[in-house]
Amino acid sequence: MKNLLLFYILLLMNCSAYGNLTHYIEPSTQIPFDKNIILNENTLHLTGADRRRELVKDVYAIAHYSEKPINKELSAEQQLNQLIHSSSSKALILKGVNTKIPARGIRWAWNKGLKDVGYSNKKTKKNFVGVFNKSFTKGDEIIFESTTTASLKVYINTKLIGEWQDPLLQKAIWEICLNEKSDLVNRKNLVSQK
Repeated sequence: MKNLLLFYILLLMNCSAYGNLTHYIEPSTQIPFDKNIILNENTLHLTGADRRRELVKDVYAIAHYSEKPINKELSAEQQLNQLIHSSSSKALILKGVNTKIPARGIRWAWNKGLKDVGYSNKKTKKNFVGVFNKSFTKGDEIIFESTTTASLKVYINTKLIGEWQDPLLQKAIWEICLNEKSDLVNRKNLVSQK
């Protein structure tokens, strides 16, 4: 019995020392992200996670996933650029933290972001922005999934809300989240996982 108790204590200490083997906890928000996910039969691996703050509150935690590993010999800037331009399956997952974001605020932010990165297809832009017709609150999850350089699917709380075959829209979404003008606290955290 003593040996069994000692075994469990050592096991708990080992798990504490190395963290959870299946999840990564974004440190500031304490939001967990799976280290591996399966989307449309593709296994994607966590490349990193960060958060967005508005005034003094965390708004959402964000994680990036990629089917292919990123080149760790590149600088963080080069790795982020590699993810923006990657043609392999990838995903961005946003999880609501504290603040309720009204639908009009979400649409305003996507309109601004798409304008800032130079996305100009007005019809597709209107359609994309229009699918965000509900507030985003604590516990909500938005998934942006891309299986090719052209495809983009958006899910809210596992429900597919839109799908586009537009390589410029797909690239624009990744640019908004990963480029140097991103609103994230430290976007380089999106390439911090090994």
